[in-house]
Amino acid sequence: MCRQSAGDQHENASSMAAAIEELTFSIAHMSDLANDANTLSQSSCELTQSARDVVGKTVSMINDISKVIGSTAQLVELLGSKAENAGQAALVIREIAEQTNLLALNAAIEAARAGALLLWRMRLESWLNAHAQSY
Repeated sequence: MCRQSAGDQHENASSMAAAIEELTFSIAHMSDLANDANTLSQSSCELTQSARDVVGKTVSMINDISKVIGSTAQLVELLGSKAENAGQAALVIREIAEQTNLLALNAAIEAARAGALLLWRMRLESWLNAHAQSY
């Protein structure tokens, strides 16, 4: 009975040793998996930080673009105002040109009248001179 009991204990001890060895192997495997998970977590953290940096730069660039667009809008508004002023100046110039053309036409008409009157006067004086000698 002692022998059998010793044999049973030996078997039980061997089974326990095998179970402990399996447990040690499982713990080592779980440790490896935990290390892999830690490595992946660190990589994920680094990628997240890189993404945060990229988003920050993107926001900064969008703000810069917004400022440029705002400045451009102000310049376009100013240009529109200047173009409106130029259009008004062109209208004034056109009106002055029309008035100048009317004045030039009137001056030409008056010059033609003066020329016709002078010609008529010269003919009259010529006729009077021609007839004065005959009287």
